[in-house]
Amino acid sequence: MVVVSGLRKNFISDYDGLADQWWDPRGPLAPLGWIARARARFVPRPERPDARLLDVGCGGGLFGPHLAGRGYRTHGVDLSALSLREARDHGFDTVTQADIHRLPYTDEAFDVVTAGQCLEHVPDPYSAVTEMCRVLRPGGTLIVDTIADTRIARFVAITLAENIPAPGRRTRHIS
Repeated sequence: MVVVSGLRKNFISDYDGLADQWWDPRGPLAPLGWIARARARFVPRPERPDARLLDVGCGGGLFGPHLAGRGYRTHGVDLSALSLREARDHGFDTVTQADIHRLPYTDEAFDVVTAGQCLEHVPDPYSAVTEMCRVLRPGGTLIVDTIADTRIARFVAITLAENIPAPGRRTRHIS
């Protein structure tokens, strides 16, 4: 999920309030689509026909279209049920509402685990990454990206990317 001004860590109503914004190409979440496309370049080709990929904190499923036809059975997990509906409608095979600190999967269940733009929203990112590693098969691939918790990153991600109106772009501020 994107760092939106005023979002509290893991506060579900904030995420549900963004559910209708995921696929707006001129909305405040549009930069996440660009990041998802870049993240997809790191996903390796599956080594087996029943390969599984888990996208942790999948939000509205912006990663889904970039995985289509890649040979993975795709699973998304997120706290927001409203966002998960969007993810299901945009290419995820299955979606599950759950806390990423307690993933509802068996050990070593996935060939690839990804988490994009979600660690900045959880109270304990280290335990979340530990949980991702638990569900990753030995030799699997873990792909994690997040916006750095620095002043310059907040300026670029919030002030520039979200709040400066671009031609034809609507902005939405959460407070």
